[in-house]
Amino acid sequence: PKDEVPPQLLRVARFFRWRWEPMRRALLRPCLMDDESSVEVGSVYRLRLVRALHLRGLLGTAELDGLEASFTNPETDDNESTSELSDSSQHRHADGTRKRK
Repeated sequence: PKDEVPPQLLRVARFFRWRWEPMRRALLRPCLMDDESSVEVGSVYRLRLVRALHLRGLLGTAELDGLEASFTNPETDDNESTSELSDSSQHRHADGTRKRK
């Protein structure tokens, strides 16, 4: 299923907070599109896993939106993507990308 989270990851997130933080940072790291020679493997699974963790309340909406923004617009840095998230004139297409009013 699309929203399935491995039980081991849930246990780590709930009971072992000191181990969860490095995993959380790894999941939320921006998409690697710095040069054309690098390829991100597993990005679809990582995005799906982050969405499932968000549905379970283990990740915030801003964290999910920041990661999605890095996949749709990888050349923005964290400050630009954060300012984009605060823009109230943005809405989502059915495929999860943003559109403006």
